[in-house]
Amino acid sequence: MRKFAIVHTRKNALLVISFIGTVNLFFPEPDTDSMEFSGNITVEKPVDDVYSFLNDPVKLATIAPDREGEVEDADGEARFIVKAGVSFIKGKFNVKLGIGESNGTDHVEVKGTGSGKGSSMDLIIKCDLNPSDNLSEINWVADINIRGTLATVGNRLIQGAAKKYIDRTIDALREGITNSP
Repeated sequence: MRKFAIVHTRKNALLVISFIGTVNLFFPEPDTDSMEFSGNITVEKPVDDVYSFLNDPVKLATIAPDREGEVEDADGEARFIVKAGVSFIKGKFNVKLGIGESNGTDHVEVKGTGSGKGSSMDLIIKCDLNPSDNLSEINWVADINIRGTLATVGNRLIQGAAKKYIDRTIDALREGITNSP
Protein backbone atom coordinates (compact mmCIF):
# COMPACT_ATOMS: atom_id res chain seq x y z
CA MET A 1 0.00 0.00 0.00
CA ARG A 2 1.39 3.38 -1.06
CA LYS A 3 1.05 6.42 1.15
CA PHE A 4 0.95 9.94 -0.28
CA ALA A 5 1.17 13.46 1.04
CA ILE A 6 -0.70 16.10 -0.92
CA VAL A 7 0.55 19.65 -0.55
CA HIS A 8 -1.10 22.72 -2.09
CA THR A 9 1.38 25.09 -3.68
CA ARG A 10 1.08 28.44 -5.40
CA LYS A 11 -0.70 28.80 -8.74
CA ASN A 12 -3.21 26.03 -7.91
CA ALA A 13 -0.66 23.28 -8.49
CA LEU A 14 -0.76 20.18 -6.34
CA LEU A 15 2.46 18.63 -5.19
CA VAL A 16 2.01 14.91 -4.58
CA ILE A 17 4.81 13.22 -2.68
CA SER A 18 4.90 9.48 -2.52
CA PHE A 19 6.59 8.04 0.55
CA ILE A 20 8.64 5.80 -1.70
CA GLY A 21 10.44 8.86 -3.01
CA THR A 22 8.49 9.88 -6.14
CA VAL A 23 7.47 13.52 -6.54
CA ASN A 24 4.79 14.52 -9.02
CA LEU A 25 3.46 17.98 -9.78
CA PHE A 26 -0.09 18.24 -11.15
CA PHE A 27 -1.74 21.32 -12.61
CA PRO A 28 -5.47 20.68 -12.46
CA GLU A 29 -7.85 22.25 -14.96
CA PRO A 30 -8.75 25.75 -13.82
CA ASP A 31 -12.19 26.24 -12.34
CA THR A 32 -14.58 27.19 -15.13
CA ASP A 33 -18.27 27.81 -15.40
CA SER A 34 -20.07 27.94 -18.74
CA MET A 35 -23.55 29.39 -19.15
CA GLU A 36 -25.95 30.06 -21.99
CA PHE A 37 -28.79 32.57 -21.99
CA SER A 38 -31.20 33.47 -24.78
CA GLY A 39 -34.19 35.63 -25.49
CA ASN A 40 -35.70 38.14 -27.86
CA ILE A 41 -36.71 41.78 -27.80
CA THR A 42 -38.62 44.02 -30.18
CA VAL A 43 -37.62 47.63 -30.75
CA GLU A 44 -39.35 50.41 -32.63
CA LYS A 45 -36.57 51.03 -35.13
CA PRO A 46 -35.89 49.82 -38.66
CA VAL A 47 -33.55 46.83 -38.89
CA ASP A 48 -30.80 48.96 -40.53
CA ASP A 49 -30.68 51.22 -37.44
CA VAL A 50 -30.63 48.24 -35.09
CA TYR A 51 -27.85 46.58 -37.10
CA SER A 52 -25.83 49.80 -37.05
CA PHE A 53 -26.15 50.05 -33.25
CA LEU A 54 -25.27 46.38 -32.63
CA ASN A 55 -22.32 46.57 -35.02
CA ASP A 56 -20.67 49.40 -33.04
CA PRO A 57 -18.76 48.17 -29.95
CA VAL A 58 -18.42 51.70 -28.54
CA LYS A 59 -22.20 52.24 -28.62
CA LEU A 60 -22.67 48.84 -26.97
CA ALA A 61 -20.12 49.68 -24.28
CA THR A 62 -21.88 52.93 -23.40
CA ILE A 63 -25.00 51.00 -22.33
CA ALA A 64 -23.11 48.52 -20.10
CA PRO A 65 -24.61 48.53 -16.58
CA ASP A 66 -22.22 49.67 -13.82
CA ARG A 67 -19.69 51.02 -16.34
CA GLU A 68 -17.16 53.36 -14.78
CA GLY A 69 -15.35 56.09 -16.65
CA GLU A 70 -15.07 56.63 -20.36
CA VAL A 71 -15.14 54.09 -23.16
CA GLU A 72 -11.89 53.87 -25.11
CA ASP A 73 -12.08 53.09 -28.83
CA ALA A 74 -9.01 50.98 -29.69
CA ASP A 75 -8.74 49.53 -33.20
CA GLY A 76 -12.38 48.54 -33.53
CA GLU A 77 -12.65 47.37 -29.91
CA ALA A 78 -14.28 49.16 -27.02
CA ARG A 79 -12.36 49.06 -23.75
CA PHE A 80 -13.93 50.03 -20.48
CA ILE A 81 -14.25 49.18 -16.79
CA VAL A 82 -17.31 47.77 -15.05
CA LYS A 83 -17.95 47.32 -11.36
CA ALA A 84 -19.33 43.83 -10.90
CA GLY A 85 -19.23 40.78 -8.71
CA VAL A 86 -21.00 37.93 -7.03
CA SER A 87 -21.38 37.44 -3.30
CA PHE A 88 -18.15 38.50 -1.57
CA ILE A 89 -16.14 38.68 -4.84
CA LYS A 90 -16.66 42.22 -6.08
CA GLY A 91 -14.45 44.66 -7.87
CA LYS A 92 -13.57 46.36 -11.10
CA PHE A 93 -13.20 44.36 -14.29
CA ASN A 94 -11.40 45.45 -17.45
CA VAL A 95 -13.58 44.64 -20.45
CA LYS A 96 -12.85 44.49 -24.19
CA LEU A 97 -15.76 44.33 -26.61
CA GLY A 98 -15.55 43.74 -30.36
CA ILE A 99 -17.58 42.56 -33.31
CA GLY A 100 -17.20 39.02 -34.63
CA GLU A 101 -18.94 37.76 -37.73
CA SER A 102 -21.83 39.64 -39.24
CA ASN A 103 -23.62 39.31 -42.53
CA GLY A 104 -25.92 41.72 -44.26
CA THR A 105 -28.23 43.33 -41.77
CA ASP A 106 -29.65 40.16 -40.27
CA HIS A 107 -26.86 38.78 -38.06
CA VAL A 108 -24.30 40.30 -35.67
CA GLU A 109 -21.90 38.52 -33.33
CA VAL A 110 -20.48 40.46 -30.37
CA LYS A 111 -17.37 39.10 -28.65
CA GLY A 112 -16.03 40.21 -25.32
CA THR A 113 -13.44 39.41 -22.68
CA GLY A 114 -13.06 40.67 -19.16
CA SER A 115 -10.68 40.20 -16.25
CA GLY A 116 -10.25 41.31 -12.68
CA LYS A 117 -10.23 40.09 -9.06
CA GLY A 118 -8.59 36.77 -9.98
CA SER A 119 -11.29 35.94 -12.53
CA SER A 120 -11.77 36.18 -16.26
CA MET A 121 -14.68 35.88 -18.64
CA ASP A 122 -15.29 35.26 -22.34
CA LEU A 123 -18.55 36.26 -23.94
CA ILE A 124 -20.12 35.65 -27.34
CA ILE A 125 -23.53 37.11 -28.15
CA LYS A 126 -25.18 36.11 -31.42
CA CYS A 127 -28.00 38.35 -32.59
CA ASP A 128 -30.36 37.53 -35.44
CA LEU A 129 -32.45 40.45 -36.68
CA ASN A 130 -35.93 40.14 -38.19
CA PRO A 131 -37.58 43.23 -39.70
CA SER A 132 -41.28 43.99 -39.62
CA ASP A 133 -42.50 47.41 -40.82
CA ASN A 134 -40.77 49.92 -38.53
CA LEU A 135 -40.14 47.27 -35.87
CA SER A 136 -37.18 44.94 -35.47
CA GLU A 137 -37.04 41.73 -33.51
CA ILE A 138 -33.68 40.72 -32.04
CA ASN A 139 -33.28 37.03 -31.23
CA TRP A 140 -30.13 36.64 -29.15
CA VAL A 141 -28.05 33.87 -27.57
CA ALA A 142 -25.26 34.65 -25.09
CA ASP A 143 -22.52 32.13 -24.26
CA ILE A 144 -20.51 33.08 -21.19
CA ASN A 145 -17.44 31.25 -19.84
CA ILE A 146 -16.15 32.30 -16.43
CA ARG A 147 -12.79 31.19 -15.04
CA GLY A 148 -10.98 31.71 -11.78
CA THR A 149 -12.28 32.80 -8.41
CA LEU A 150 -15.79 33.65 -9.63
CA ALA A 151 -16.21 30.17 -11.11
CA THR A 152 -15.67 28.64 -7.66
CA VAL A 153 -18.61 30.50 -6.11
CA GLY A 154 -21.21 28.06 -7.37
CA ASN A 155 -23.28 27.67 -10.49
CA ARG A 156 -26.63 28.73 -9.03
CA LEU A 157 -25.25 31.89 -7.47
CA ILE A 158 -23.37 32.87 -10.64
CA GLN A 159 -26.32 32.11 -12.93
CA GLY A 160 -28.64 34.22 -10.78
CA ALA A 161 -26.28 37.18 -10.79
CA ALA A 162 -25.55 36.77 -14.52
CA LYS A 163 -29.27 36.64 -15.33
CA LYS A 164 -29.89 39.88 -13.41
CA TYR A 165 -26.99 41.59 -15.19
CA ILE A 166 -28.18 40.35 -18.60
CA ASP A 167 -31.73 41.57 -17.90
CA ARG A 168 -30.34 45.03 -17.03
CA THR A 169 -28.20 44.97 -20.17
CA ILE A 170 -31.14 44.01 -22.40
CA ASP A 171 -33.25 46.82 -20.91
CA ALA A 172 -30.38 49.26 -21.55
CA LEU A 173 -29.96 47.90 -25.09
CA ARG A 174 -33.65 48.41 -25.86
CA GLU A 175 -33.46 51.96 -24.53
CA GLY A 176 -30.16 52.70 -26.30
CA ILE A 177 -31.43 51.52 -29.68
CA THR A 178 -34.78 53.28 -29.27
CA ASN A 179 -33.15 56.61 -28.30
CA SER A 180 -30.31 56.49 -30.85
CA PRO A 181 -30.56 59.00 -33.72
